Amino acid sequence: MMKETVRKLALARRNALTQKEIACKSKAIVQRLEPYLKGTIALYRSYGNEVCIDDVHLKSYGLPVVLHDTSMCFRMWYKGCKMKKGAYGIQEPIEGKVLLADELDVIVVPIVAFDEHLYRLGHGKGYYDRYLKQCRALKIGVAYDCQQVEKVPIEPHDVCLDMIITETCIRKKDHL
Repeated sequence: MMKETVRKLALARRNALTQKEIACKSKAIVQRLEPYLKGTIALYRSYGNEVCIDDVHLKSYGLPVVLHDTSMCFRMWYKGCKMKKGAYGIQEPIEGKVLLADELDVIVVPIVAFDEHLYRLGHGKGYYDRYLKQCRALKIGVAYDCQQVEKVPIEPHDVCLDMIITETCIRKKDHL
């Protein structure tokens, strides 16, 4: 199957979830995720019906900032940090330290679709794949069970995650 076909299928499944289901499933995912959030962490702000991880119990963490059409960085966020609407209408911090890729211990990645081999499919712009290639951090994807597909079509630039957490399970690479 082509990436766009897989993306449409997974987005349709995710978009069929009610707001109540999203809240309940996101809470379960956050509970499974929190034990892994140690050190310098990079998270994301949810977009559309993505897993909402805004309720993690951390005082500060990095959030993505889109720099231009091909790259992003992570800037520290903390309570009271000034934010602005950035690319795709997602809130981005406008102050705080820019985190270098090698400073991160854990990076939590949003997912459109995933497979049992821990490959993910995003929205198709490649921001995360480009960033993850330079990052030594533990790469954790979060998604709902309904976003799993038989096989994500992969290309040489795609990056495999270390772990994927859903509302019912944690899938890990063998060495973790």
